[in-house]
Amino acid sequence: MYLIIETLYMRKVITVLGGVLISTSLFAVGSGWFSSIFSSEKEDILTFIPADTAYYVGGDSLDNIAQLMNDSSLINVSPRLADQLKGSLASIDDSDSPEARFFSYLMTQYESSNKSGLADVAKSVGISLTGSYALFSDGIMPVMRIEIANEDAFNVLIENAVKDSDWHYSWEEFGETKVRLWSLEEGVSLAVLNNANGVVITIVTEKDTLEAKQQRLGLIKPEASLATSEEVENLKKQYGYTGDMIGFIQIDRIIQAFVAPTESHLGHDLLTYLPQRQFNRFQSKMSEQCRSEYREISATLPRFVTGYQVLEIGKDLTSYRTRVHSILEIENEAVTLSLQNAQGHLPLHSTIATDKLAAFGVGVNASNLTSEVMSLLDQFVSAEYECDVLQYLQADIQDVDPYVLATTTPFAQGVKGVGISLFDLKMEEGSRLPASVDFLISITAENPKTFVQMAQNFPFIPQTKLPEDGSLVTLDLPPDVPVEVNAAIKGQHVVIFSGKKSTASANDMVTEPITNNSLVGMAFNFHKLGELLSSDNLNTLASSLPFDDACSMQYELSHMFQSLNTENGLLLRAGSEGLTTIHSSYLDKTKTKDLNLVGEYNVAFLNDDCEWQGKSEEESTEDHIREDGTGLYVVKGDADMCDLYVSNYSWKQNGNVLVINSQDQDRDSCETELSKTEQETYSCYLVDEKDAEFQCVYSFDGYLSVEKYTRAKD
Repeated sequence: MYLIIETLYMRKVITVLGGVLISTSLFAVGSGWFSSIFSSEKEDILTFIPADTAYYVGGDSLDNIAQLMNDSSLINVSPRLADQLKGSLASIDDSDSPEARFFSYLMTQYESSNKSGLADVAKSVGISLTGSYALFSDGIMPVMRIEIANEDAFNVLIENAVKDSDWHYSWEEFGETKVRLWSLEEGVSLAVLNNANGVVITIVTEKDTLEAKQQRLGLIKPEASLATSEEVENLKKQYGYTGDMIGFIQIDRIIQAFVAPTESHLGHDLLTYLPQRQFNRFQSKMSEQCRSEYREISATLPRFVTGYQVLEIGKDLTSYRTRVHSILEIENEAVTLSLQNAQGHLPLHSTIATDKLAAFGVGVNASNLTSEVMSLLDQFVSAEYECDVLQYLQADIQDVDPYVLATTTPFAQGVKGVGISLFDLKMEEGSRLPASVDFLISITAENPKTFVQMAQNFPFIPQTKLPEDGSLVTLDLPPDVPVEVNAAIKGQHVVIFSGKKSTASANDMVTEPITNNSLVGMAFNFHKLGELLSSDNLNTLASSLPFDDACSMQYELSHMFQSLNTENGLLLRAGSEGLTTIHSSYLDKTKTKDLNLVGEYNVAFLNDDCEWQGKSEEESTEDHIREDGTGLYVVKGDADMCDLYVSNYSWKQNGNVLVINSQDQDRDSCETELSKTEQETYSCYLVDEKDAEFQCVYSFDGYLSVEKYTRAKD
């Protein structure tokens, strides 16, 4: 990997290509909006992709997906990151590198249109929101294929980027087809081919044959393609994938290309395009024994595969539910069996966040953990390798003492899993301590009574006997603990909990059987987390944190979480085919408030102590947001005798961001004159919008300012 990074067309080529592909991906990916440029049929795009591609991601986006996401941003960033991005783009604009300025222009166009949602991004770029898409490799070269809805808009984008950056292209003709070429290095060019249907973006070099260029640009088809190999169709059948998105990385194929470069298309490209001196040195240091044994090991890790198993859109186009399956395939029965034996029971309450803020769980069979770790290590150490590198690694592993696990966690014997769920948190006003915490901790064990007895050998564990009939016991905790905490044995689970929701969840565990279901699980309800972070009662806790900007960061995180507005869950489990992850997500757009912000407001500011500073005898702030898209923001001083700051502005709301173009004037005191008008542009990141109030998070050169807008009473 180090060899690739250091030598692949030099860093400049990688950076520019990455920038262009990232920019184009941001315009086109979203939740999957690419398409074949030569056909509207999904199968056709696979005929342009070589069967031996090293990686691939592709699929189809339907009309209802596009309609659902029309007013949604592709990527939500925090106010501080957005401000830093603007600063970075501004510095790139001043750069001497035309390539960097080209990339900066594309990113700037994306950033400005992304706030309005996917529809505006598509309109400004000319891409289509529906159809097929593909990103793949042709040998060593990346290729992206995107459908175009408006070729004129796409051409305008390119020409404006060229004009702004002064990075000019030349034309190369392939029969009746013309291709734009931008020089990256001597003999290496970025190639863009577009017509009324779509665009292909890739790399071409002077070392390419005419046939290689034509195949990469989609002018001719490879003899063996993903269509003929049926690999994508087989993945659908094997893992139950839909056609919305499927991807894979051919791990074995990539490793084989390095150890046996003469035997594959990718390997041939490594020999052709990487600097020969460095690559030959790399090859010469690899013995035939190592080469052979590397190939044997890589064959046990054939692919990483991912894809949608579920993508459901609500009938009213205001919600969606997804399940994305991913798997690292492992073709070594001893390894997969050890992983499954070490896997335990993940408590079900730790896998979903619908009724809670967040949850986390670990499913590990503590009784088997040490033996299975030993089994995995022994399998590698006992292998009869002739490769010196692998022999050195075997020697290092022999020095590891896995029995440390057994000596440090004796009380965990019999434990199958642990789960933690936080249902709710309410802070005491003016206190750093909570008024109530609704939480559940569960420990699943073969014999819960025995586990409790062993755990009480530790001094920090309360000395409490738990009835086996499931009756709850109130724990005797220090007096400074502000909430009542209960414990009980529910079936095969020891539960510790406080609160109504946790009590109901703990009672449900009575009938929850122990199953070998997952290794790790976590879940987050970003909508509820955002609401919690914008609560004034959390301010006192934030003010006590030992770092700068803690108060404003609280609202910055709230904005980010409310922007995500989803429930997310992630599971990691071991199976006979390898290590699998399941990522589930649910979005309900009806939870997003779409309020009319027009009105007159009193404005308060969040100070460093997380307290709101509003109107005082010395100073007050008002904002008049008008229906015609203009406004007047005024800071008054000396008991409203004069205006210290005046902003006449125009405004536009893009989702949960208020973009303000302002004419600013200010002065230090009422005795001086207002300054000359200065043009400024601000972004107000809306938080916790309610009928009577909302909050704005501003970022100025990395410094966050939070303001609370309260409607003025008539």
